[in-house]
Amino acid sequence: MPVFSQEEGITAQFSFDGSLFKKIDVQSNELIEPIAEFNEAETCVVLSYIGRDNYQVKYQDYVGIVTLEDLEVTEEIMDLYYAYQEKQRAKAIADKEMRIDKIRQIELAKEVEKQKALRVKFVKDSVAHAEAKLKAIREQFVRDSIAKEVAKRKALRVKFIIDSIAEIEERKRVIREQYVRDSIANEVAKQKALRTQFVKDSLAEVESRARAIRAQFIRDSIANEVAEQKALRTQFVKDSLAKVEANARAIREQFVRDSIANEVAEQKALRTQFVKDSLAKVEANAGAIREQFVRDSIRQETLNKKANRVQFVYDSIAHAARKKRNIRVQFVKDSMTKIQEKQKEENELFIRDSIAKSIRNLQGFREQIIKDSIARSFKEELLKREQFLKDSIAKEFETKRAPAITPEKVKEEVYSLEYRNTCHFSINEFDPFYNVKTIRTEPYEVAESLSMELYMQGRKTNIFVSAQVDLGCVSYFSHNRSSVKVKLESGQKVSFYHSWDMECGEYLFKGNLSQSQRNILSSSPIKSIILRGTKGRLEITEIMYKTFFIDKLKCLEE
Repeated sequence: MPVFSQEEGITAQFSFDGSLFKKIDVQSNELIEPIAEFNEAETCVVLSYIGRDNYQVKYQDYVGIVTLEDLEVTEEIMDLYYAYQEKQRAKAIADKEMRIDKIRQIELAKEVEKQKALRVKFVKDSVAHAEAKLKAIREQFVRDSIAKEVAKRKALRVKFIIDSIAEIEERKRVIREQYVRDSIANEVAKQKALRTQFVKDSLAEVESRARAIRAQFIRDSIANEVAEQKALRTQFVKDSLAKVEANARAIREQFVRDSIANEVAEQKALRTQFVKDSLAKVEANAGAIREQFVRDSIRQETLNKKANRVQFVYDSIAHAARKKRNIRVQFVKDSMTKIQEKQKEENELFIRDSIAKSIRNLQGFREQIIKDSIARSFKEELLKREQFLKDSIAKEFETKRAPAITPEKVKEEVYSLEYRNTCHFSINEFDPFYNVKTIRTEPYEVAESLSMELYMQGRKTNIFVSAQVDLGCVSYFSHNRSSVKVKLESGQKVSFYHSWDMECGEYLFKGNLSQSQRNILSSSPIKSIILRGTKGRLEITEIMYKTFFIDKLKCLEE
């Protein structure tokens, strides 16, 4: 691809009337400081392409900057563009390779430092781990030794207490057995005396008295026996518990004091003495138990029948009490089950009623919304029809009253002062998240079958032009880029270039609107508008709304 330098130069023509500028604003890509004016079709020499659709040209004795839209595009001009792009691409590739090499070197140095630091850290961690492990082993050994000694002493104390409690329990058991045997012996003596008296009395008296005595005896015996047994057991338990508590407390206190003074030696002596005492007591108790057992065996058989009768009464009473208690428990369970089932049914009924009520409310709410929507629509339609009738009557009245109104006067009346001073927006909103305000005016009919809209988002401003004409396609390509030129009554001209998608058939145009263009457009009414497409151009001179830019550019400043 050939590359054209400034020395070679390319002869070209201007596509529009415009200005030659000295500098370019890098941030906004707008040309500033005009140094000369040129007319359409005048020639110039293109010296170089400086990027962003801007060219350096020589016009007469001036060297300045113009945009691609100011020039009639040729293959030589496009070659300058392609050569610039190729040079920038090669430079970008070289810069990228240099950055990649530098990044690789930095990453390699970082990796070396990282490996070195890892090795040093590994050595330090290994030493610290070994020291910590050795310290933990020592501490564990000390803890285990202490725990073993404590457990050993605790086991000795527990064994001593258990042995003492066992001895106390054995004493309690012996006392209870002795009490039972004494009670049985007393009862046997009473029975023997009654039988002797019964033999001495006559047979008739014996029968009647025996029945009364036996009945009373059974009742009294049971009552006395129960009362005596209960009282004896209560007193015995109280005395035994008091003695046991006192003995146990004394033993524990003595044991603690002895353990503190000389735990190992005194515990050994206590165990030895305890064993001797236990053996002596066991021997003494064993002899007494054997003698008592011989005496009790003789009387045991006599008392079996009475004991069986008493046990039968107790068992009957206990069985009746258990049966009654079971009946009450079952009644309570059945009552609770019925209550729970009833509560569950009431909850389910409440939920079903709530759901049905919610559904009825929702249906009523929906029906009300539909009725309100129908009423609003009907009311709006009625208002529209009333307004239409009023407008028709007014228009007919005006037509009959003034049939000689000219088209120019109609245009002036359409765009009244109130209409001109009012901003009509299709979008007017502020986005608090992005902190951006967006404004778009409604389409204004500037000429017959041609309308314009103004759009601003943040600091970016555009103009939309829509016309019912067929000029081929509205193109954004550099070699056949579509444009709209606005000529003002002051003689100034402002050109816009298409910056949207390719549109064919209907003329739909979008161009960028700079601040300098806004200043020019708001200074003078419109004289004519030139539309350019891929298949030709059209100049519109019959302008209905000449002060469009003067009136509506102010809407973007609100």
